[in-house]
Amino acid sequence: MAAAHLVPYLIPERMKKHINRAVRKIKPYINDFDAIACTGVSGVLIGSQLSTKLNKLLIIVRKAEEICHSDNKIETELFERNRRYIIVDDFVFSGKTKNKIINGITYYNRSWDCVGIFEVSSNRWYNDITPRSNIYEKKNS
Repeated sequence: MAAAHLVPYLIPERMKKHINRAVRKIKPYINDFDAIACTGVSGVLIGSQLSTKLNKLLIIVRKAEEICHSDNKIETELFERNRRYIIVDDFVFSGKTKNKIINGITYYNRSWDCVGIFEVSSNRWYNDITPRSNIYEKKNS
């Protein structure tokens, strides 16, 4: 039995619907970002399909407690300077996922900027991102 929040992403026809809806919503911003960042099972299920459909680099930020075959907390290629990314998540609630992804990416490369968040469950785009300077202050205090 799957966790309730994963069910829409495990049934192919429902997943296609979510992905196609997301692509239509994100397309107007296609030139504003270079990569899609995600975390967790649902994030990777959605993020990997969106990155393929939109031809964007995928960044997977692992959970701190996650045990896996890699010591890397960030999985990606071509970690170049001055790139922009969006966060894709199934739903936006407390901001913890957003902060974890931004702080994880910032730890590896401070020149990357989060330029938006896409919430798949509501098909909603958020441009209101915490400024990078605030992230650094929280991280270093």
